Amino acid sequence: MPSPGLVKCVSLMTTTFGAHPIVAKTYINLFKQDHAMILSSEFGFLVMIAMCGIERYKSVTLTEMKRVFVKLWKFRDELSEFGWLSGTEVGVTMKMVEEQTENLLSRLSDDSSWKFFGYPLISLAQSLLDSPSSKDVIVVDGRVASGCSLWIFASEVLVKKKLVASFF
Repeated sequence: MPSPGLVKCVSLMTTTFGAHPIVAKTYINLFKQDHAMILSSEFGFLVMIAMCGIERYKSVTLTEMKRVFVKLWKFRDELSEFGWLSGTEVGVTMKMVEEQTENLLSRLSDDSSWKFFGYPLISLAQSLLDSPSSKDVIVVDGRVASGCSLWIFASEVLVKKKLVASFF
């Protein structure tokens, strides 16, 4: 369940990033060094998503988030072959990222949440759809039926986001 009042904290953090660029650069470097620590925190995850919407940091945060998501989903695809890997740190991080994304999608029905996370989430999902895949993708009736799990995840995020956006 999403934590109440968290959007306001993320808003204050993004304001801080605008006023103090060194804080934003430090946060990005922290993410590069230990993405599991940032992604395992709902606040950390939401701040990274919000940074994807700040023009000054958009390209670097989208690139880093995409890099991490591609690594995590590549690992996820390998989990089906080696189930014992799910208990490792990467397996746990993978589950947390999926949970954080679900929390964010449930939060988007609120106007203030939409302001901070709508456009950045769309940008991130679209960049994930642009990622390369070594798997064949099966399309049925214009929809991805099976193939690259990262693409399927990104398309599901966009579909759920569209359902939320239709209420506005």
